Amino acid sequence: MSSNQRALTLYDLFPVYTKNAMTTALDAEVFLDTVPEGKKAIGTHSGMFHSDEALSVSLLRLLPEYHNHVVVRTRNPDVLKECDIVVDVGGSYDFNTKHFDHHQKGFFETFDEKHKTKLSSAGLVWKHFGKAILQHYCNKSFDDAVLRSLWMKMYDGFVEEIDGVDNGVDAYTGERNYAVSTTVSKRVSRLYPAWNEPYSADVELERFRMAMALMSGEFAEHVHELVDVLLPAQTIVEKAFDEASKVDPSGSILLFEQSCNYMEFLYDIEKERNMEGKIKFVVSFNDKDNSWRVRGINVSRDSFALRQRILPDCLGMRDEELSKASGIDGCVFVHISGFLAINKTKEGALEMARKSL
Repeated sequence: MSSNQRALTLYDLFPVYTKNAMTTALDAEVFLDTVPEGKKAIGTHSGMFHSDEALSVSLLRLLPEYHNHVVVRTRNPDVLKECDIVVDVGGSYDFNTKHFDHHQKGFFETFDEKHKTKLSSAGLVWKHFGKAILQHYCNKSFDDAVLRSLWMKMYDGFVEEIDGVDNGVDAYTGERNYAVSTTVSKRVSRLYPAWNEPYSADVELERFRMAMALMSGEFAEHVHELVDVLLPAQTIVEKAFDEASKVDPSGSILLFEQSCNYMEFLYDIEKERNMEGKIKFVVSFNDKDNSWRVRGINVSRDSFALRQRILPDCLGMRDEELSKASGIDGCVFVHISGFLAINKTKEGALEMARKSL
């Protein structure tokens, strides 16, 4: 290694948006059992920490009104009274007083009437502050419908897991086939000083700061995927639906001139437009090999059965044999199950889809 080189750390490998969120957490001042004079504080409990309060505290500090607050870990009611906002401790849930605990008797709050998972402090903070956090963190002005969709997707795809784990709610029913030991909640629990490690209050506070950084990074990854990857793809998919009748009079073929995560949205958009089961095939460009793909659509998200197979009389055929049998130039292959086919040209791929209707 030359003198101007250094070994990469794991932190170096994180994208910028992840680093930014983690840095905000690592910059937090964390205190035990005291609110420093002249400081405003976010309060949470001391002792063993978990992913829910590590996330809820981190989320609050992404907001301008709490960004400069110190974090105070305590179970002392008098100290908690000095905090501007309290999460995961205190025995009460009251938005007006900014108390967000979920351990008290009689607490059965869920995200909305459609969700069954009881909220933890993470879910409570996301329910009340999630939209504002998204707007500020992303530095974008989303319209109301998009913002609500992102807020809900973040809960369903990230925060609800934290709620479920903290409240002891299984993600599934039935017998487990293997152990899962790499969840973010498990990784947070491993940060707490082990029984045979030297212990001090300073070590515990620093480990909690590390837990906040870990949860902040996870949050950033999920937001990035939703806002920078999936949201642009959703726009492309909606446009493809708008233009489906131009591709084929049946309106059953979607055309994508570029690759995108269309399966993430196809079933939802069908449902929103009252056309469930309508789309039979998707034709899309594959920029990795400059080919065009035809994809048969499954009956539903949870089914392997196809609504319609591609060229059922040509299953398993390739190249010249396939082009001759189908009467379509440029054919490369049709999968034996009829769910996928490839053609060298857009026109050829569209013709394969049309002949399959």
